[in-house]
Amino acid sequence: MTMVPERTRPAPTREEIFAAHGGGKLATGLTAPLADARDLAVAYTPGVAEVSRAIAADPALAARYTWTNRLVAVVSDGTAVLGLGDIGPRAALPVMEGKSALFKVFGGLDSIPIVLDTTDVDEIVETLVRLRPSFGAVNL
Repeated sequence: MTMVPERTRPAPTREEIFAAHGGGKLATGLTAPLADARDLAVAYTPGVAEVSRAIAADPALAARYTWTNRLVAVVSDGTAVLGLGDIGPRAALPVMEGKSALFKVFGGLDSIPIVLDTTDVDEIVETLVRLRPSFGAVNL
């Protein structure tokens, strides 16, 4: 397949744009095999208990044995979205998915887009503090 130089490619059509966003732009995947009962015993039960006990004894191990070290929360309340202004949390989600895609392609980081149905700063902070154990970083 030959790539057309960027400067000569036509602008995307509305249909192409909506098709590219159908079902969202993100998915999750596995980093370890899960093909049989032995894989399940290693990745989930009973094997996972060993890792959980080790993290309980030393919480710093979570960075090594979970995805938190490479996981970013991409967060918005929908009030200041990419030149679109206050469009609300649901309408902000495609933009947050796009940011997550950029983190993956350009930074090698996994991220989760999170839109919050509040504009109260204290509620946003409280929510992010409570989510903190799951993420290595937050992008607001």
